[in-house]
Amino acid sequence: VRPGSEDLAVVDSTLVLVSSGDLDKMTFMSKKAPREGHINVVQLNDGEDEVITERIMISGMPPQIRASFHPHGIAYSNKTGRVYAVSHDCGERVSESIEIFKLIRSPFLKLEHERSLRSKDFLLLTLNDLIEGVELGEIYVTKFLAQPADDKCRGNGNFWNEMEAYNDALFRRRSTVLRCTWDHKVRSSTEEVECTTVAEGFRSANGITADPERSRIFVTDSGDHALCVYDRQPDGSLMKRSTVELPHGLDNVEYDLSSGKLTLSATPILYEAIQRLNGDSSVNVSGGMLTVQLLEDDTYRVEEVLMHDGSKLSMMSSAVFFNGFALLGSPVSDGVLLCPVPEETLGYQILTPE
Repeated sequence: VRPGSEDLAVVDSTLVLVSSGDLDKMTFMSKKAPREGHINVVQLNDGEDEVITERIMISGMPPQIRASFHPHGIAYSNKTGRVYAVSHDCGERVSESIEIFKLIRSPFLKLEHERSLRSKDFLLLTLNDLIEGVELGEIYVTKFLAQPADDKCRGNGNFWNEMEAYNDALFRRRSTVLRCTWDHKVRSSTEEVECTTVAEGFRSANGITADPERSRIFVTDSGDHALCVYDRQPDGSLMKRSTVELPHGLDNVEYDLSSGKLTLSATPILYEAIQRLNGDSSVNVSGGMLTVQLLEDDTYRVEEVLMHDGSKLSMMSSAVFFNGFALLGSPVSDGVLLCPVPEETLGYQILTPE
């Protein structure tokens, strides 16, 4: 699985989609041009208990978009069969987009490109993750940074104007969540969409997911080590319900349908991640998986499922359950890590949200 495996989207118990956008070279301190981006899959081999990985075929994508496709956050909708991907477009246009595909499974597995969404609110290298709303034609997307990258869009060597980014995360709280809508009945390969801010005040809004009814939205704030919980209103706006402070740094979050738990990637030693983001590829960034479960009394059970020292996969950014295992992804390492789920977790806490 290459280049990178920043985000994971579970389709079912036999198939997981992996975003591979070479974010290490594009958005951190590398001065090298990024490799070609792809969406990969992790799946069970038919009739066998064997896990295989491969690159998924993409059809119908305009050549100029495909040539500069570098997926970051990715989401699958089991309601509409659509796949959504945040893409950092570093081709001729140098822009930010959200690409929409239809997942085709027969006679063979492929993604059929349907639409490319662009907006004046999509600033270069600022978007992170996304989910489909209550229906096709609505998405929620995290705007991780307020400060866009420079127009070179190629391992710019200053961590997205490093000081501005750090100031945003530490003091200004300018990171937001956007709601974007469009008329999905109108056929268009590329479309400008209208977006509104529906949640704000984050240090760095990162992962986003929803419950099966899509009435409750969960957003990780990496800068605050916090899980923010929102109730979706009938008009699509979000009302803050609670904030759960978690013990580690966070990245992506997914809703596990089989257990009803949220699965999150965790980074316990943040200075390791900072060293790695600043270009020191010799640093192995430890990390692992947390789960969060809402209990009947409105408290949350937080479990530390597993931790890894980073020697096999450095800097975990996504964690999901897959066929009885834990599957972990990373923005800076090629490959994914498949780990047995321990019979006993490393520990748990019962937390009362703010």
